[in-house]
Amino acid sequence: MVNKINVVDCVLNGLNMGYYSDLWLDTYYIPGKPDYGSLHLSHGLLVYGYDKTANKFTTLTYISTCCRESR
Repeated sequence: MVNKINVVDCVLNGLNMGYYSDLWLDTYYIPGKPDYGSLHLSHGLLVYGYDKTANKFTTLTYISTCCRESR
């Protein structure tokens, strides 16, 4: 909250306007991840929905990969 921005509110507002959110999180700060508290590693999420009853976001996770053409 150093910059006084509530990220959850921003994501919810974007979803209400029809936008998805592409977020990159540091696994160092994500409880339950193997690298929690020990290694800084990017973790990408696409937030594309929200279930108000369950108070949960609908997300996909992905990684960047480089594909090579088979010869």
